[in-house]
Amino acid sequence: MNLRRFSVALGLATLMSVATLTSSPTAQAIVGGETATEAPSWMASLQYDIDEPDGVYYHGCGASLIAPRWAVTARHCVIKGANTPDIVLDEPLDPAQMQLRIGSVDRTQGGTVVGIAEIHKPPRNPIPSAGTDIALLELEEAVPNAPVKIAASAALGETRILGWGMECVEEGCGAPVKLKQLDTTTISDFNCIPLAIHFTVESCVGEWNSGRSAALGDSGGPAVTRVDGEWQLTGATSRVIYVGKAPAIYVDVPAWRQWIRETTGINTL
Repeated sequence: MNLRRFSVALGLATLMSVATLTSSPTAQAIVGGETATEAPSWMASLQYDIDEPDGVYYHGCGASLIAPRWAVTARHCVIKGANTPDIVLDEPLDPAQMQLRIGSVDRTQGGTVVGIAEIHKPPRNPIPSAGTDIALLELEEAVPNAPVKIAASAALGETRILGWGMECVEEGCGAPVKLKQLDTTTISDFNCIPLAIHFTVESCVGEWNSGRSAALGDSGGPAVTRVDGEWQLTGATSRVIYVGKAPAIYVDVPAWRQWIRETTGINTL
């Protein structure tokens, strides 16, 4: 594998926060979780071919299919300079150099592969810690995979997070090929005040000092909860400051429902 290309791909998903002050060339992943036995039909790997494009795509972020032609991810996953001061320019990546692999445990094969037609972002501050770390991916064509329903709210309680990426607190342990998942909990936003959470548009997911958390390959990936026996989407991974020692901050997807409806034109989302 071209290490430079791998670094660039993962670097696209690096967590940028005024509290982190890090230049880590990696994204977020699951620490303390387990390998998923199967992938939800809506779980997606957002993949990039941006460094000397050659048709080979590498995983960089997670995403969730919410309609046949739409997926939600983190804003910092789709703009240039995500791990540099250039993030403030909010310049989108070229969607022609991105794709989604949907519904496969293995991020390198299987599932449904589809190109990205257009990137949509809220018209506000692009820095993840500003509370607007959400983006919609308009797909080149409708896919047959069943989408995930957006929950009524990001309610407190049992939550599952999923993603690909580093499985250890320290850097350098490599990104797993198989999807990881972790059953954890969504707790009160007040618990994440030290992490600069934005009330009403972000959620506090995880526990303090548990050794389990989102960490360094699933930025943009989902937080879900069971409602009447089905998984429903409550969040998209934004940032984590202390891997394994603190909760992660997730974009509160239900809080963005009106913008999602206006952007997609689908009033039932």
